[in-house]
Amino acid sequence: MSNPLDNEDYVAGALAAANGDLEVKSVAFGYYEPTAFHWYRVYDPSSDECRVVLAGSDDATVFFEPCSPDDKSDFTKAFIKTLRFGGGEDDPTLWFVVWGESRMD
Repeated sequence: MSNPLDNEDYVAGALAAANGDLEVKSVAFGYYEPTAFHWYRVYDPSSDECRVVLAGSDDATVFFEPCSPDDKSDFTKAFIKTLRFGGGEDDPTLWFVVWGESRMD
């Protein structure tokens, strides 16, 4: 595993986040071999904007989707959209999710 401080984008993002009041919460974690994925809820209280962020194993952003900061149904729809990498409800992309023991497979 590489040192994140060797990644200029990672360091720049950390510095940018430190200058604001962003709330970042881990939502889910899963694997699609050989890559690990992490989902986060990122909220900016100053603008009242919220995003579901899908990041790869190197914490590079793979996809993000806007969501309501306080509507669970809207958040769930945005989360599911990240599973389809932005595809709509008619997208034939197949995915299978199993929740258990704080893991998503």
